[in-house]
Amino acid sequence: MKSFAFALTAQFFLALVNSMALVASATVAEVWFPPSEMVLSTTFTSLANFMGVGIGLVMPPYVGNVEITLMVEAGFGVIFLVAYIFLARKDPVRSPHAIACSDISAFLLRWRETIVLLMCGSSIGTSYTLIGLFQQILSLNNYDSVQAGWAGLVLVAGGVTGGLIATVIVAKYHTFLLPLRIYIVLAIIAAVLQCVFLDIYSLYLVLDFLFGIGLVGFVPLAVRMGVIAASPLDESIPTNLMFTSAQVFSLIYTYPIIYFQQGKGWSGLWGIALCTVLGFVPLFWFCDVKRGEGKSANVKLVEEEIVTGNHVLAD
Repeated sequence: MKSFAFALTAQFFLALVNSMALVASATVAEVWFPPSEMVLSTTFTSLANFMGVGIGLVMPPYVGNVEITLMVEAGFGVIFLVAYIFLARKDPVRSPHAIACSDISAFLLRWRETIVLLMCGSSIGTSYTLIGLFQQILSLNNYDSVQAGWAGLVLVAGGVTGGLIATVIVAKYHTFLLPLRIYIVLAIIAAVLQCVFLDIYSLYLVLDFLFGIGLVGFVPLAVRMGVIAASPLDESIPTNLMFTSAQVFSLIYTYPIIYFQQGKGWSGLWGIALCTVLGFVPLFWFCDVKRGEGKSANVKLVEEEIVTGNHVLAD
């Protein structure tokens, strides 16, 4: 059946379900997993969306038929839905909190934590923008849809690798700050270098992988830090705010990057690099250690949560 109205309606409901699934990453970790496994579970749940997108970028050029592609995607969706129905029967470790409007208002007045969430959303939105524009961006350098699809998968593979590495670092050193700093610096350096070496496809893929480690591998760290910073709010509130702002930022970044590429003739990757710098540099400062004061309250809170598994408010 070929109907624009039907396709538009279907895309609306798919986007609605996708939005609900994205914000569930922290809730799944909090409700079904013990404290020692929360970081790892958040890594898998928050990066699963990117894994699906990466596969979706590679598959269509080889299939060559939109209807078959959609049927394959629908088949995978049904399989995972059935798997969820049968596997999600374990009693939760705890019951979700009650959400009070006064608690939400009090959190939003904590400007530092709110700004951190928005900056995390900006960085996640940058990854959304890049994945959505791979074809348009790489076409300027005469890369076809197959090459663009593999570049997208390489970025996602780097992100999954980065997420797993971050999990190991957090478990060993009991801190989010170390991998966060490493990923911020790595993402900024790789974002700039891949623009410089974009014409050398093999080298670009290597830098694309490193960029994925920093930009996409940062996502599970951002989710956990957001949940801890917003304590004692239910984890769905900061996660929802983060991913909603990511969607908004991705829309804001998309059209200027396309205009910049078409109007100036420069690769849109330079726009992605600029968004990465503008998003990550302030985040590095906000999550840094205060001079002369030891570790900031946010860092202390994060490390205490890692060690004890308890959510407590910073003074």
